[in-house]
Amino acid sequence: DQYDNRLITGKENFTVTLNGTSGKAKTAHGSAKPIEGSVNDQNNGKYVMTWSTNVAGTYALVIKGQLQTKQFEAVAGSPITIRVAAASASTEGSFAQGDGIASATAGVKATFYIYAGDRFGNPVTAKDLSFSVSQSFPQANKKDEGDCSNKGAASQATLGLIDCDDTCKNDRPEYSISELKVLKVSYTETCAKNLRLAVYLKGSELKK
Repeated sequence: DQYDNRLITGKENFTVTLNGTSGKAKTAHGSAKPIEGSVNDQNNGKYVMTWSTNVAGTYALVIKGQLQTKQFEAVAGSPITIRVAAASASTEGSFAQGDGIASATAGVKATFYIYAGDRFGNPVTAKDLSFSVSQSFPQANKKDEGDCSNKGAASQATLGLIDCDDTCKNDRPEYSISELKVLKVSYTETCAKNLRLAVYLKGSELKK
């Protein structure tokens, strides 16, 4: 109550909302379209408040009660800053982009980038994740001894962990924040044939 005595009965009215305050969370759930939580009255002076979101980022958790004025007002300590972390990296949410994933010139180093993400599309740092790249020539003609693709890839792709800067811009600006790491993939092929590149996370091929 107004004298800080704990109430032991229910029937009070409360609301809980989350407003995204930065990045993708702000775009998806800013003040114009907040997440509405639910309030479960335990009828003993306690209220269980629940909410959910699949968008990682920073939120302001706002709890309001219909107090002495009968108007809904923020309770003491509200808003509360909540940091929602991304889930584990997945093959559905991770992707590869860059010139080297689509084309390359014989004898010239080609590069592309691997971006780790969870199943909801939230960015995840690629640090300590088990990505790998395979190279193959699906149209190799085994009967043609002069077909350079019969020998397989000229060299294995190399993967290096980097900060995403202007060199690895993509259509997902959320990957440019400093605490994230992406993988830079480099390879040099000398056989001018159709080369298939496949990217794997823990042995499973990425969906895109």
